[in-house]
Amino acid sequence: INKKIVLVMENPYLFKTSVFKNVAYGLKIRHKNNRKNKDIHKIVADTLDMVNLKGYEDKPAQILSCGQTQRAALARALALEPEILLLDEPFTNIDKKNTILLEKIIQKINKQLLTTIIITTHDLLQAHRLADKVISLFEGRTVNSSFENLFSADIEKSDNQKWARLNSKVKISVVTDKTGPGHIAIAPQDIILSQKKLESSARNSFKGLIKKIEIQGQKVWVSIDAGVEFTTIITKTSLDELNLAVGKEIF
Repeated sequence: INKKIVLVMENPYLFKTSVFKNVAYGLKIRHKNNRKNKDIHKIVADTLDMVNLKGYEDKPAQILSCGQTQRAALARALALEPEILLLDEPFTNIDKKNTILLEKIIQKINKQLLTTIIITTHDLLQAHRLADKVISLFEGRTVNSSFENLFSADIEKSDNQKWARLNSKVKISVVTDKTGPGHIAIAPQDIILSQKKLESSARNSFKGLIKKIEIQGQKVWVSIDAGVEFTTIITKTSLDELNLAVGKEIF
């Protein structure tokens, strides 16, 4: 089972030798170097081509950029033809251009090689964009809650009302029988955005600053700092009507 699984670490280490020898190293460790030399050369060439590093065989591994290093480590893993590929935060320390390229490579590996890929990431939008299934972890356990707005909270009672206190500045009115430490999940589609404070019976109204806007088709993900960071999902039409932009205040 162990030989069917390969892990690529968040900050992969490449040996101070050629890219070819780095990619071929796993074959040597797994005792697959008894093939003809031309077969090993073909395996290395094919895997480097898969990760968009064709022709890099003779280059020193130490001159590669962070994005190229990540892809070379991925090629080293693919050379072993794993059934399951584990990627630990594979997008750390690489720029947007390399992130987009690596995302396409991961999707290609999954579809063309039929490799099962398990990725850890803190980028929730990226997780939903890449994965068939997203599993949320909270304090070391899987949870069946909102992936975006999941907070530790102290649930307290005052003025005949229960409050989930997220920090010294932010508390949320809740309906619950629980008290004490817990956590609260808020579905992003249940958060309403407004240019002005809503005049309603709703107790949970906060002023915040827009930190990030990401458009995916007709869905728009908006991240807002209101003492804690909330993520909401709105339509492209609502984005235009509200005239939202990064750095603007919003309720």
